[in-house]
Amino acid sequence: MYSDVAVIIPSRLSSKRLPKKPLQLIGPVTLIEHVINSLKKLDMEHVYVATDSELIMGKAIAANCKYIIVKGDCDTGTDRVYNAFLKLPNANKINYIINVQGDMPFINPEIIIAVIDNLKNSSYDIMTPVTKVGIDVAQSHSNVKVIATPSGRALYFSRNMIPYGKQEFLYHFGIYGYRKEALSTFVRLPQSD
Repeated sequence: MYSDVAVIIPSRLSSKRLPKKPLQLIGPVTLIEHVINSLKKLDMEHVYVATDSELIMGKAIAANCKYIIVKGDCDTGTDRVYNAFLKLPNANKINYIINVQGDMPFINPEIIIAVIDNLKNSSYDIMTPVTKVGIDVAQSHSNVKVIATPSGRALYFSRNMIPYGKQEFLYHFGIYGYRKEALSTFVRLPQSD
C-alpha cells in the first residue's frame, strides 16, 4: 500500500542552536537513532536518512536504516530531502515523499500514516500535521505555530505567538508530505524572507 512512498529523514551536524544535535544522547541512544527506531514501526520499504555526515551515516547503519549521502551545501532540510529523493533507487516509482525532521525522537508513526493517507486521498500537493496546544507549549520560541483557514489550509507559520492574545494555538509538527511534482517545484522556487 505504501510502496510508492519514501520517508526521508534529513539530518546534519551543523545545527546552530544545538551543535551536533543528531548525536546528542537521550539515555544511551542518540537522537537520530530514536527517530529511526520510531519510524521502524511503520514497517515501510523506503525509509532513509539523508545526511552529509559520516558520523550520522554510521548511526543509520547501526540502527539498520538505509541512508543517502547528500552534499553539505543544501540550503534547507527540504533541499536535502529532495536531493536524497533524486538518488533513491527506483525514484521513478515513488509518488509521495514524507520529510520527517531528524530531531523528533518520540514521533508517533501513526501521524506519518495519517499524512500519507490524507495526501493520497485529497487534491492537496503538500501537507503538514498540526495539533492544538495551550499557551504553556506555544510560549516556547522553538515551537512553530500556524494560522490556518477553517478548512485547514495553512496561511502562516511563525515561532512567535500567533494569533496574538489567544489561549489555544495550532502547533506544527516537523513532518511534511509532498506529491513528487510539488516537491520538485517547491525546491526550485526562490526563497522568500
